[in-house]
Amino acid sequence: MSARFVRITALRGRDRFHWWSIAEIRTNRDTDVADDDENDRLTPREIRRINAQGVSNASAIIDGRNTTRATTNNVNYAGSWIEVDLGEIYTVSRVVQVHEPDESDYPGRYRIEVSNDGNRWSGVFQGQGDRSRSAATFNPVRTRFIRITAISNHDLQHWWSIYRLKIRG
Repeated sequence: MSARFVRITALRGRDRFHWWSIAEIRTNRDTDVADDDENDRLTPREIRRINAQGVSNASAIIDGRNTTRATTNNVNYAGSWIEVDLGEIYTVSRVVQVHEPDESDYPGRYRIEVSNDGNRWSGVFQGQGDRSRSAATFNPVRTRFIRITAISNHDLQHWWSIYRLKIRG
């Protein structure tokens, strides 16, 4: 069935002591249906492939372990980047770098660019990194590739490290 609106009506109560509630409603029509995640409330996007410059062990971002990390291995990392391929074009509006347990290994400033072909890039975010997690939220865009570039170091004592990368749409 195709419909614009859906109405759900309780026809009778269970008893006088219990309230009627709906925890979630989804349709199977749109693959971009929002996911009711406590932190992001957006659909997670799976990373298919990773490229990097100035960052070692980039594949650690997707290995599923909280004990490995992608890292610059030095304190002067401005210009280093990580590029991810989602495998196909999706709606994306949030990218979160998880730096913990090395919570001080975050970029001073960074930018996020997106591309559908991996050649022509458009900037969607620029801002400061944050202790533990650097979260970038921007207007939803349709994209396949995402590149995160460190613009500046946050000090000359800490590296830039990412244990996990959460991409939401």
